[in-house]
Amino acid sequence: MVNICPRQRKVRINFDRFQQALKALPHSLLPAGKEIVIVLVSDRKIRKLNQLFRGNNRPTDVLSFRTGRQSGEVIISVETARRQAREYGHSLEEELIYLVIHGLLHLEGFTDYSPAGYQRMKARQDSILQKVRRSLKIKANKHEIIH
Repeated sequence: MVNICPRQRKVRINFDRFQQALKALPHSLLPAGKEIVIVLVSDRKIRKLNQLFRGNNRPTDVLSFRTGRQSGEVIISVETARRQAREYGHSLEEELIYLVIHGLLHLEGFTDYSPAGYQRMKARQDSILQKVRRSLKIKANKHEIIH
């Protein structure tokens, strides 16, 4: 089960498109019985969380927290997602899904702190995004997602 908690008002999101993409995520990433909360926040809020939990006093795009054996939170800065979507040449909703995938992979135990871990996680993330794109018939833009 996935719950979306919008906690920011600066950036408009096409929630229908975002929810369609969430439904297209593979069941292996969101198995039955798993409870995930996606919290959509401002740069200001995620900066505070990033400072508190990681010691970095700057906004980041996504933070993930395991809240139980089968539950977790994925917190995304919508302002940062919008900037990244523009940079990579795709929609805000596609960037949000990419960040949801990233956060879910962290909850599954993937890490991107080493070059090898980053490459492994990015390959999995890109593979899942391609499946979502195919499912929703979204063509990849000229820019490859490079995070």
